[in-house]
Amino acid sequence: MKNYTIFYRGGKTKNWGKGDTKGLWVTDDINYAKMYGKIHKYKIKNNINLLNIWTDEAQELLEKFFKDDNNTDDIWYNPDNKFIKFLEKQGYDGFCNNQNYLLFNKKVIV
Repeated sequence: MKNYTIFYRGGKTKNWGKGDTKGLWVTDDINYAKMYGKIHKYKIKNNINLLNIWTDEAQELLEKFFKDDNNTDDIWYNPDNKFIKFLEKQGYDGFCNNQNYLLFNKKVIV
């Protein structure tokens, strides 16, 4: 039995944290990844702690992080490093946004 799942990243580089956001955007859909360029394949542990952004828990975390600020619409698409650190402190390895996963704990890669 495999203890990992294959995920893909489409783009020029396989390097971790390249771009504006700390972490690694991946998907389990190879065809979706192909839209972004060269395919890079990752083995990701099965037992990671991912936050599903469509849950009540995710909404509660947004409220806790932003307090009274309602300007939270794009935080799941372009999170800043301060928000990522906040989620790490809550014990998350990353989050799931539809077919995209943002992983910010390097230890999840096999």
